[in-house]
Amino acid sequence: MTLPIVWRVGRAGLAAAWTGVTVCVLAILAVVTWVLVRPDADKGSASIGAALAALIVVMLWRSAIHPSAEATEHSLVVRNPLQTVTICWDDVVDATAGYYGVTVRQRGGRPTTIWAVQKSNIITWRRRRARADEVASTIRNLATARATAGGAALDPTARLTSRRDVEPEDAFRSPLRFPWRMTRPEASVIGFMRHPYSPRVSAAAAALFAVVGLAVLGFEADDQLSTYLLHERGVVVQATVLAVPGQVKVVWPAIAPHPIFLDAGHQPPSAYPIGSTVDVLSDPQHPTRAGIVGVKPEFGSTVASFAIAFISLSLASGYAKWARWLAVTDADQPPSGVGRDQAGHRHLKVRP
Repeated sequence: MTLPIVWRVGRAGLAAAWTGVTVCVLAILAVVTWVLVRPDADKGSASIGAALAALIVVMLWRSAIHPSAEATEHSLVVRNPLQTVTICWDDVVDATAGYYGVTVRQRGGRPTTIWAVQKSNIITWRRRRARADEVASTIRNLATARATAGGAALDPTARLTSRRDVEPEDAFRSPLRFPWRMTRPEASVIGFMRHPYSPRVSAAAAALFAVVGLAVLGFEADDQLSTYLLHERGVVVQATVLAVPGQVKVVWPAIAPHPIFLDAGHQPPSAYPIGSTVDVLSDPQHPTRAGIVGVKPEFGSTVASFAIAFISLSLASGYAKWARWLAVTDADQPPSGVGRDQAGHRHLKVRP
């Protein structure tokens, strides 16, 4: 095997990154040209847009173009977006491919993940061998070949004793008691996503999705309540159209001088000329709770809100169960707690 060997981001990732960089650079040039040609241009907004495009360029460069791993005669050099790590071959314990990349475990230090070579969730689901598996195998072979008399480079139990080798499917096959029992759909969805291996991070993800789901439900409940109250006690008032920037900006004496925006439904902007009057259904007890007469809430938006809430709460449930399973599983203990069921699936013994 000829050294050095360099592994970079795959061709698809590089192509996507360079496409994004090119688009952002062109956007920056377009903004600069627009500011130079139009003296009345909004320079503040243009500067913010150019700065965001430049930030995206930097992020794409560091996350998809810069990362690499280089196997030299004496060490493995890992270049990630935020740091560069050099690992001597004598310190390499194991290398495994996973969702975040190829994880290299070493003696006396924390594992290092090669960002540039990742294994997609779809390939893992299909149980197929990927480029990341080949890289991990090459690293293990190099570590074995270059081990010194100080000890064997690879530990055959390292893969079983590491938490990074468990997956949400293990939580389904070795379930906890109710209410922490993970269902197969939850295990499949959490497994497809880049699930964390830390109970705290998983719990934080569960809390985040729970907040999103409950917030969406809260907004939808408020909309439904407003619709009900307008139907029960609303009165028709004459409002003046001030502007139509996507929504109709109106005002009437009861809320003046503070105008509000109302949904125009599928009506074109020309249906509400500026300065004209429109009929608005307003709640006498809460005048700003209003809607244009004849414009009904879209059924599709209601369905979408409930769908988002359901997905978010389902993810919250899955991540909460995954966090609980990680917290009570002896995943970092010796491999005596690992076995296989009758179907040949790997499972771990857990404490209820």
